[in-house]
Amino acid sequence: PGPAYLHADAHRLPFADRQFDVVVAAEVLEHLPDPERGLAEIARVGRAHLVLSVPREPIFRGCNLIAGRYVRDLGNTPGHLNHWSTRSFVRFVSRYAQVRAVSKPFPWTVVWATLRNGS
Repeated sequence: PGPAYLHADAHRLPFADRQFDVVVAAEVLEHLPDPERGLAEIARVGRAHLVLSVPREPIFRGCNLIAGRYVRDLGNTPGHLNHWSTRSFVRFVSRYAQVRAVSKPFPWTVVWATLRNGS
């Protein structure tokens, strides 16, 4: 009983196609060397809904700079390989799913989308 945890490669998820009604990827895609492949995998294992969040750029890095963090890297948090504005993230997600809602809790972008093969 209780939650189970699995450590896996986001580019090759160990799940069957369309296994989950809802897939949540919170603060994942900005860390992937190939975010296109990661999103394709998320869409592959999903059946209906995606909830995805990423830091909203350039606001996220600007906040880091104001706080004096990661100044040598122009505010880029270590491990953040990809950077999206809200508009560019919605465009990215739209290649795989229909974006239903976008929320911008400071300083992130959160998208709810439905997969085209889902409901």
